[in-house]
Amino acid sequence: MDASSFWALMLLGLAVVSAFGFWLRTILVASAGEHLTKRLRLMSYAAIVRQPLAWFDKETNSAGRLSTRLARDAPLVKAVSPNASKY
Repeated sequence: MDASSFWALMLLGLAVVSAFGFWLRTILVASAGEHLTKRLRLMSYAAIVRQPLAWFDKETNSAGRLSTRLARDAPLVKAVSPNASKY
């Protein structure tokens, strides 16, 4: 095997390793974002459940508004977290 074939194979190997690393980083960052979103929703729900009953009588704390906040706010935090597609 001459030197040019050797270095061509080395560059090909480097490209494969780099592609695998990028794929792995993308999967891990996406997984971390999903875990963060799930944890935030669970913590928010636990905080809501611990409120006294009179707290739910306020118009700002109606069931519809609370469920909308649980559904909307957690993905917003995920959007702010580092995203692998930006790199």
